[in-house]
Amino acid sequence: MAESEAAAVVAGIAGLSMEDAASALVAAKAELAQQAQKVAALEQSMALHAAASNAMPQSTSAVGGGDAGRWTKPWKDADWWTQWNGADVAASAEEKFALIRGVAEECIQDEELKQLIASKPHPVCYDGFEPSGRMHIAQGLQRSINVNRLTSAGVKFIFWVADYFALMNHKMGGDIEKIQVCGQYMIEVWKASGMDLTNVEFVWASECVDQLFVQLCLRGGAGEAVFAVFAVFAAVLLRPLLTIC
Repeated sequence: MAESEAAAVVAGIAGLSMEDAASALVAAKAELAQQAQKVAALEQSMALHAAASNAMPQSTSAVGGGDAGRWTKPWKDADWWTQWNGADVAASAEEKFALIRGVAEECIQDEELKQLIASKPHPVCYDGFEPSGRMHIAQGLQRSINVNRLTSAGVKFIFWVADYFALMNHKMGGDIEKIQVCGQYMIEVWKASGMDLTNVEFVWASECVDQLFVQLCLRGGAGEAVFAVFAVFAAVLLRPLLTIC
């Protein structure tokens, strides 16, 4: 399909002018070229990683689990966000329950929480935030207190830094670099508030999504690769529309 025909299709679907549709196509091609460079760099990294550990059994992927031998992301070790750092917590199950239960007004099933503590030495707790501006006192101090209570009870704490969601919601003027600076600022506030980050991980939405895109491409599945390409194109095309909204 010629570029003019492709622009006409995009213009019809998205309700754009031919000029805007052509610009969106150019931007999409540039985005795909950048992703292709990432794929090439990761393939090289994977080759080096395999050469260095050819005597070791392959791990499963940290994203989605799967069969032995599936590609392991070179950007992080498998299951890095759930690995416990340091010595085990010297506390009884009752003490752990009291610490964990103390962060909430309500627990749907206390017995289920007790069973989780008894069966799993390091449960995983999740919280997410959208970098969107200044942090208020409760968000800074109370969250630090609660996180420290949970990690002192042996809980691994995962923060989902929703920078792509902030982009979609046009926070910080829709500037992803400003959004990510804001995310770093919030992390620094928690450090200054006394949050112990030994067993706290920050998972950035942008990093996770980009790595999932590369993972789909490296698996070699035609359908998955086509979907990945379409997803990138759609993201680039819809970004100006989101800005307008």
